[in-house]
Order: sequence, then structure tokens, then C-alpha cells
Amino acid sequence: MSPNNSFFENLTPIDGFNDTQNQSGCVAVPEGWFLFITDIKGSTNAIRSGKYRDVNRAGALCILAIVNSDYYHKIPFIFGGDGIMFLVPPSALALFSDLMCAVRDFTREVLKLDLRVGAVPVRSLYQAGKQLAVGKLKFGYGGCSAVFEGDGIDFAEILVKSQNSEHLLSATHISHTKVNFDGFFCPFADIPSLQGHVMALIIKPLKRNWHEVAEELFKYIGDENLHHPLDAKRLRVNNAAHNVNVNAAIISGKNKGLKYYWRRLALSTKFLLLKRPSEQEKITQAAYTQMIPASDYRKYDGHYKIVFRCDRKTINEVMGWLTEQEERGNFLFGCHLTNRSIMTCLFNGKGDERELHLIDAADGGYALAATMLKQKLYP
Repeated sequence: MSPNNSFFENLTPIDGFNDTQNQSGCVAVPEGWFLFITDIKGSTNAIRSGKYRDVNRAGALCILAIVNSDYYHKIPFIFGGDGIMFLVPPSALALFSDLMCAVRDFTREVLKLDLRVGAVPVRSLYQAGKQLAVGKLKFGYGGCSAVFEGDGIDFAEILVKSQNSEHLLSATHISHTKVNFDGFFCPFADIPSLQGHVMALIIKPLKRNWHEVAEELFKYIGDENLHHPLDAKRLRVNNAAHNVNVNAAIISGKNKGLKYYWRRLALSTKFLLLKRPSEQEKITQAAYTQMIPASDYRKYDGHYKIVFRCDRKTINEVMGWLTEQEERGNFLFGCHLTNRSIMTCLFNGKGDERELHLIDAADGGYALAATMLKQKLYP
């Protein structure tokens, strides 16, 4: 495989999210690569109809397609709530176009959601005078996640979402690649906040560096132990029929047939057993030792994104600070406030580098926060 194809794999990883400000970790993406963007068309209406968890699952399935491919270590990706963004080398364009169309078809059939998939040549971004860089940071159990930078991200999103976009993958594209959803196992219910509130926050820096913005935010919400949205002691199993059915469909790759019905029966039993006090104790311990370290609750993709829990007093203080900074022109923000966080698990309990727990706020989270921000960006 050429050095260009291994660009991300060969990057030196940054020690952790807090160290990105001290190390020059982001490097310009090779111009031959492609930036993929997926999202749920009409996600706001889907969320209002109560399908916010399925909206999150759609993004998770896109990530699973990457993680289970031969290109896993070579593909930088980032979760955005109702979809993902990722980069692929030219040799993998056809493969991932096919994989994402397979995910799109599955999402439409099983989750009843319209997954939009676009691919923009990085060369086109550079020709338009835009920038795009990516960094690699250590994450979880020996794995790595990505940090994206540059005004090319917003520009690419506009290109993909514009009417009759030439960058959208054809709606009539028939995928001949079988997508692999191995590793999906997500039995958990929404996680209520002990302090009463959970906020999904997106900040677009203008005059201030995102590192100092994040550092200032932490002065209000406290350190990670205080604000982390995954509260181990309040993690519970959701054995409602819809959750069981969706898990069974994703694991079996279909929502009908003998394999699906057998998996649904097995999961119904397993989810019920997981509600026993002895199993709940194990879940709490696993949350401390495995899930929290491998949870993706803050990120940077040209916008600083974080989900955190806090009390009403802190919410008032944070909102006051956000409003003041916005009025000064230091940044723009979008937020969504609820009382619960949600977690979508990939390779749950494996304890290996692929274990990943995607975190969002309930009832819309990042998707609704992004809607609020976009109204300010494009009034």
C-alpha cells in the first residue's frame, strides 16, 4: 500500500485530548483523498417523533462499517450525532462508496431513516482556497481517534447538502458489498443526570483558540469526574421491545427471517437477565473500568463539541458565559438541554482497541445544537 494511502496510519499519535494544544498533531490531508459526510436527512423531524436514539444508531453503523473493514487503522473518522465524517484514500473510494450505500439501504429499511451520503474530493476543497487537516490521538485501550481542523469542513458540508449536489452518492446505487455490523451491542437505557441536567454544546471559534475556550468552559463545569455524562451508577438496561428488535436486526444484518427471530429471542432473554442486581453490579464496574475510558464525549472537527452533566446553577453560569463570548464575537454556539445522556456502544465489553462508546444528549443532542448554530451562521 502506498505511503499516501497510509497517511493517517503513519501519523504520530498525540497522548490525549488535553495535549493537542501542546503538540503539533494536525497535518494537511493529501489532496488525492476524499472527505465523506453522512447525516440523516430530516433529522429534526425524526427527533421530534421520538427517534433520537435511532438517529444516533445510524451514525454508529457508519462507524462500524469502517471499524470492521481492512482500512480501520487508515481511516480517520468522527461522530457528530446524526452522522459521521471520515477521510478515505483514493484506493478505497469505491469500497467505501459501496459500504456507505449498504448502510444507507439498511438504515432506510430497518430504522426508517434517510441516510444522506456525500463524498467530496479534498483537491476540490484546496482549489476553492479551503484548508483541511487531521490529527491522531490515543484513545481507549490502545486505539486512536481523530481531530479535524480547517474551514474545508464547513465548505464540504455545504457542498454535500446543497440542492442537487453532485457530491451525493446516487440514490439508485445498488451496493454489492455486504456490510459487517459485528460488534454492535447496546442494551442501555437513557442515563439520567444526578445533577438534573445534560447539555450538548457546539462552539465554533472565531477570535479565540478552541483550546482556551475549552479550558475556560471547564472552570464552570468542573473536572471530568464531575461533568462526565456517563454516570456509572445510573446505567440501566433497556429491555423494551424496540431496543431488543433494533439490536437483533443490526446484529443479524436484517429485520426478518429465522436468524433475526432467533437473535431477537436470545437478546430478549439476555437483556432481562442483565437487569438482575448481580449483573447490574458488573455493569457499574464495567462502566468505570471500560466504558468511561473509551467514551467519545468531547471532540473537535472545526467545532468544539462536548456533552456534560451539571446542575441548574451551572447551566445558568455557562449560558451567561456563552452569551457574553458570542456578543464579543469570540465564538458562536449552539446547545441542546435535556436531563439525560445516551450511549451507543460498539464492541461493548471487548476491552480492545475497537471498544467505543458514542455519547450524546437525549432528545436531539448534537443534532439540535447544530441546528441552533446553523441558524446563526446562515441567518
